[in-house]
Amino acid sequence: MSGDSEAILPRRLAICRWLLRVYRLQVTVFGKNLSVEARKALSPSAYQEILLDLYEARLENRQVYQSCLAPGGPPATAHRQAARLEALGAVSRSPDTSDHRRQNVMLTEDMQAVLDHFMDAVEAATREFAARSR
Repeated sequence: MSGDSEAILPRRLAICRWLLRVYRLQVTVFGKNLSVEARKALSPSAYQEILLDLYEARLENRQVYQSCLAPGGPPATAHRQAARLEALGAVSRSPDTSDHRRQNVMLTEDMQAVLDHFMDAVEAATREFAARSR
């Protein structure tokens, strides 16, 4: 994150948290009001939440373990999700130095840059929308 001004990081973190809140609200509302088939077809991707969670963790300088990617689910789900994201070049995994049974997961530099750009674009779109709504 070198080169980022101190003012940008809190804004990006706030936007990320807002997007996570909207994502989780959508999942909750869809889950309560749609059939299982419709919910699967219309719900946002689970990878979206993982990427936002990893982005938030990176901005907060927190480590994320692979097992945390699918809370409440079986460890195999977290492993599959991490492997898929790694194959897509979105994350990297490495053994935890204090406990080799755990895998650390973090965004790749390329994915970090994409998400930085996305947060900035969301902020700009929000400002534009607010200006037109006055």
